[in-house]
Amino acid sequence: MASKTLKDIAAKMAKLDLTMLTTHTSRGQLSTRPMSNNGDVEYDGNSYYFTFEESRTVRDISENPHVSLSFQGAKQLFVSINGTATLIRQKATLAKHWLPEL
Repeated sequence: MASKTLKDIAAKMAKLDLTMLTTHTSRGQLSTRPMSNNGDVEYDGNSYYFTFEESRTVRDISENPHVSLSFQGAKQLFVSINGTATLIRQKATLAKHWLPEL
């Protein structure tokens, strides 16, 4: 399979909004849920998602930040990304990615 650069992947992902986010639970199980970029899809290697502070997603990431994102797009485009999640609580960063619909 040919190697792709971040720029190549970003171009393919530019219009992908929905992803499946997988985290590890405190019991060592995998937990997957749909998440939305809410239109904030100028992919640069970082993805931003909003959830409630008291959510299981936040609890899982606090205990184990290793996550996986799965995307599906047109023309049989499938993207799977493994990485480390960071919980961001800084108002300035949140405001940069906030949309009124949230």
